[in-house]
Amino acid sequence: MPFIQTIFQRNFSLGVLGAGHFLAFVIFLALMYLDNRVLMGVNVWLKPAKFAISIGIFLWTMAWFVGYLAENSTKTIAVWLMTITMIIEMVCIAGQAGRGVLSHFNIQTPMDGAIFGIMGVAIGITHYVLVQSTYVSPCMYVIHNCTVPVLFYLYVRYLCTQLVRVCMAYMYVSTCTYVFHVR
Repeated sequence: MPFIQTIFQRNFSLGVLGAGHFLAFVIFLALMYLDNRVLMGVNVWLKPAKFAISIGIFLWTMAWFVGYLAENSTKTIAVWLMTITMIIEMVCIAGQAGRGVLSHFNIQTPMDGAIFGIMGVAIGITHYVLVQSTYVSPCMYVIHNCTVPVLFYLYVRYLCTQLVRVCMAYMYVSTCTYVFHVR
């Protein structure tokens, strides 16, 4: 399929990791039929399956997008940070499912709280990289070439700033929740 070839040509690392997540999705579907454990009324492997497919789509979208960015060290760092953080996120979610416990907002034990905090930091880093790669680099190019109205640029900048603030608040709340309630 030409689309899949294009994904791998634009960014091989994100293409491979995305394909790995699609494979993980199939594995989690198989685990749903092999493992009948239930958590909060649903099979424990449903959440990892949903995250695997959504992260796979995200990674292939980013692989397609970063093909437009100039080849430089910033792009390389962004790709590696996205790769590492998405692996961390998926390992945490699948690991918690394997243990039969919640992955998100779970602070029942120090280990659960630490895993939830790690996931918060990983997704915060991913969002920061996402804002930098999809907003700063392209918007600077577009604005300097005067192809977009200034008010639109300011609106996009405001939305990205709010996204970063929400991610920072999420990381703060997850850390404080762990520190003040687990101990």
